Amino acid sequence: MAFRFKQFTVEDDHSTMRIGTDAMIMGSWVDPGNAGTILDIGTGCGVLALMMAQKSKAMIHAIDIDRNSVDQSQKNFSNSPWTSRLTVFYRSFTGHAVLAGIKYDLIITNPPFFMNSLRSPDEKRNLARHGDSELTEDLFESVNQLLNNNGEFYIILPSQQSLSAMNVAENFDLYVIGRLNIKSKPGKAIHRVITRFGRTPPEEESCHELIIRNSDNSYSEEYLEMTRDYHVGLTIFVHNKIL
Repeated sequence: MAFRFKQFTVEDDHSTMRIGTDAMIMGSWVDPGNAGTILDIGTGCGVLALMMAQKSKAMIHAIDIDRNSVDQSQKNFSNSPWTSRLTVFYRSFTGHAVLAGIKYDLIITNPPFFMNSLRSPDEKRNLARHGDSELTEDLFESVNQLLNNNGEFYIILPSQQSLSAMNVAENFDLYVIGRLNIKSKPGKAIHRVITRFGRTPPEEESCHELIIRNSDNSYSEEYLEMTRDYHVGLTIFVHNKIL
């Protein structure tokens, strides 16, 4: 099934990472600025890379260890207005850190890559060698290798995991410079956090909150305003459960 955005179309039926509210919010909130190079880790159907292509002039690389996802994102990239700036690689993040040959001004990721794309395709080997803490260390070690001195890294995680990630990040000279706390409805707990990391500790961390839906289940004005450059209609979020 194809999902139509304002400037591009995405098919996600063969991808491990389907289109959902997390990706829509993250792609809308991330500011690529004047980034010349961008990396999307665990790209899935490629929607985040396409969102970055719409609002930047950057060369964008995307990676995934799932062959079907790579094939589908390649098709989506080829059908977009920015095909010359979008490249997808069939490889893990740690492998890309070795093979990339460049550094990036912006790195982004929307898990569940967090639990698979750093790993070997051999799941038994993964279970023997990786725990969550090791994955976090591997993640930030590779980000540290690939991020330019003035670059930024964005990740969306459940709130508790985001706290753990922030603690690990400082071991690799990556500091929180901004956060977006996401709630499904008024009065609900924070269930997702987008964290923005940079190389220099900020004088003051920027922290914002987004509530996706009003109490009557309609989308909030803040959500509609944040995502207005992308969505044609809100029926595209068929894969996400309403929280």
